[in-house]
Amino acid sequence: MRFLPVALLLFTLAAQCQDRSQPFPCRVDDSNSPRILITTLGRVQSPLAQAVFDPEMDRVILNSGEILDRYYSHRMGITYYQHPGGRLHEAPPTGWTTWQGYKQSVTDSIVFANMAWLHDNLQEYGLKYILIDDGWEYTYHVWKPNEKFHNTFDHLMSYADSLGLEMGIWIVPQGHGDPDLTWKYPDYLRDDDGKPVENSCCGAYMMDLSTPGGLGYIEDLGRQVREWGFTYLKIDAQPKAYEEYEQLARFMSRGGLDIDSLFRESLKALRRGTGPDMYISASWQTKGAIDGIIGKAQYNAADMLSSNRITWDIMQQWYDAGIQLNGLMKHLYQNAIVWYADPDAIMINEPYTMDQARFMVSMFGLTGVPLIIGDKAVDLGPDRVELYRRVLPATPIKPFDLFQSKDWKHIFDLKVNHLGRDYDVVGFFNWYLPSMWPYKGEISLEVSLDELGLDSAAYHVFDYWDQVYLGIVRGGLEVTLPPASCRVLTFVPVDNRPQLISTSRHITQGWVDLQELNYDSTSLMFTGTSEVVAGDPYVLYFAWKSRQASNFYLVNATVEQSQGEVVVSINEDERMNSASVRFLSSYSGTMSWRVEFGKNVLVHKEDDISAVRSFRSVYPNPAVSGGIVNVAFSIQNTDGLGTSLSDPGLRFTIDLHDASGKKVSILLRGTAEPGSSLEAVSLPALAPGLYYVHFKTLSSNWSLPLAIVK
Repeated sequence: MRFLPVALLLFTLAAQCQDRSQPFPCRVDDSNSPRILITTLGRVQSPLAQAVFDPEMDRVILNSGEILDRYYSHRMGITYYQHPGGRLHEAPPTGWTTWQGYKQSVTDSIVFANMAWLHDNLQEYGLKYILIDDGWEYTYHVWKPNEKFHNTFDHLMSYADSLGLEMGIWIVPQGHGDPDLTWKYPDYLRDDDGKPVENSCCGAYMMDLSTPGGLGYIEDLGRQVREWGFTYLKIDAQPKAYEEYEQLARFMSRGGLDIDSLFRESLKALRRGTGPDMYISASWQTKGAIDGIIGKAQYNAADMLSSNRITWDIMQQWYDAGIQLNGLMKHLYQNAIVWYADPDAIMINEPYTMDQARFMVSMFGLTGVPLIIGDKAVDLGPDRVELYRRVLPATPIKPFDLFQSKDWKHIFDLKVNHLGRDYDVVGFFNWYLPSMWPYKGEISLEVSLDELGLDSAAYHVFDYWDQVYLGIVRGGLEVTLPPASCRVLTFVPVDNRPQLISTSRHITQGWVDLQELNYDSTSLMFTGTSEVVAGDPYVLYFAWKSRQASNFYLVNATVEQSQGEVVVSINEDERMNSASVRFLSSYSGTMSWRVEFGKNVLVHKEDDISAVRSFRSVYPNPAVSGGIVNVAFSIQNTDGLGTSLSDPGLRFTIDLHDASGKKVSILLRGTAEPGSSLEAVSLPALAPGLYYVHFKTLSSNWSLPLAIVK
């Protein structure tokens, strides 16, 4: 049987499912599972789906057949909704920003040092952007690099290019503070005396958006950013600028114009200057993060922005972590559909505890939002670096819940379909601050499989952060969480065979690293292709359902194709019916691997005969017709009830049966003494297929499967 074409088809479907124009299942409220926030990766189906959303038509079709037209543009208030198409990058950006760590004291030497560190420690895991925030400009709103940057970006750009990194920069585009530019761009707002109007956000010269010259300045600024070599642009103070244009409208050259349209024209001009490929992120809301109100300025540019901030400027304090959580509750329904919902920078270094750090990376990793690091990178310790490595890069997660959540939810459920695997990565969160979330201390969360929309009877459960298999769950489970902590558990529906239940590389457990995955039910063999990082142990975790009369075991694991040395080690937990395979690669790149399993089949309960685990690796390796195979067994000194055997020598027969149970031939007859034995037997000429090597004594009867290949 050939499985490769099927695997390739599954891989193709997984890639196709990221086409943002394709309809996908969703919820329009949380009435059927109110405690769960749901996101998806891949072509996911769930019994919790209440509707299908068509991004191109901006239409929701409910399960009842009712149609909700203009869902985002009208019902959700995003007037200029337009499905992203090619406007958004395939996945949210991952990078590092200067603002939280260095604020306006940033210098080019600081950027150089952190860039070099990020290249050495996180770039291979997907980090791409280095964002220079406020502090680079000559003086307030004079958009020229200052002396701290040696009045040029050329040296930084050259270094970034040499490392394969890209650069981002911060500006406020609707004005400037450079008197030397007033002759070139005279169309700025002037008061009744002809002086520049006072404003708080756009610099001394706030451009007149009612004139071609004012818009021309903004377009030229966007073009300048592009020519400097930046590919990421953060534009700040947009809602505040919008409010000030409303207040100062009387100073425009053309009166009585619609401010909404004029402000929109300013962002269109910026986009013309930067070109379509620039990643443009808009910043901050004015009405307070708790209320979850985004400024109208951003909504007026939904079809031009790549991402939009859903919080205020975040600092490393636990209250602000709650602000980020609240922003996700209010605005995650926009993520990867309208634009990327940006919760501002992530920080996990001390004084955050490891529990808090895990909380933060899990919150970002399970929602698919932009992941821009705000820590001083050079100060990150190994344990914090390890956490970032497990969530980089950000993945193209989409919301399943297309609505604002009224409540802060403790449970995030990421549903994944990838390469024929369907599984749920579920985060359990205990965030608390009395004024915002009235939970104190340790909490226990009980969740049922029904609440998660899991319709199989039993699920393997794996703890991702602790890297441990927890066993099989039926019905539901209870999770206990200390203060300011989280757990991430993966649920895989149980099948009667060995199953890949997790991989170590990324919190999505396969999406980032697995490129191909095949399973042959005849040979009980997994083959796959994975992306590995040099020096970073890559682990595949397997588990299987155990029966009284049969059990699986891991036979062998090998690297089939690699670009360098890979050390392979195996660990099997007989008690938990699970195993792991660890690959330690000397290079970063693609690796093909093979993992073989065997199966003990006991036809009757044994008294004095048992298979020997140390010899089990001989089965069920495919054998060649006419070749030699080994049969391992052990004779006990007592029967199953503990009674000593009167005659320790037992006569036995080893027969070969076909798949229907019919005897094909006698392979060996003999007498065995107590202890372990390994018998080599010759096979007759056989047609390819599945056979059973049948071991029989007066008191014992058991079989082992044997696959015959050409």
